[in-house]
Amino acid sequence: MDADELAERLDVNLHSDGVCLPCLYEFSQSGDSWFVVTLWQEGLGETVASALRVLRGADDLKADFERRGCRSDIFRAVMRKLAREIEDDARRALAAVWN
Repeated sequence: MDADELAERLDVNLHSDGVCLPCLYEFSQSGDSWFVVTLWQEGLGETVASALRVLRGADDLKADFERRGCRSDIFRAVMRKLAREIEDDARRALAAVWN
């Protein structure tokens, strides 16, 4: 299983602890690593760690997370997943305004 597949399985979403919506939106627009570190410090790392503990398998990705933290493949994949979610929410909100 790759990091993106695992990120989709994790119980982490826009309403999870440690998610700063403005930071996440800016990350979705720029991809700037500064926002990755900021969300890690906001507590998203703890949220991802908790979600990883309950899943079986993916030991290599879990070990990478423990070793590299916010630079790990799985944390970056979670950031990409959340960025897609916030972009989708923004599109739906904009479409609703025009209806």
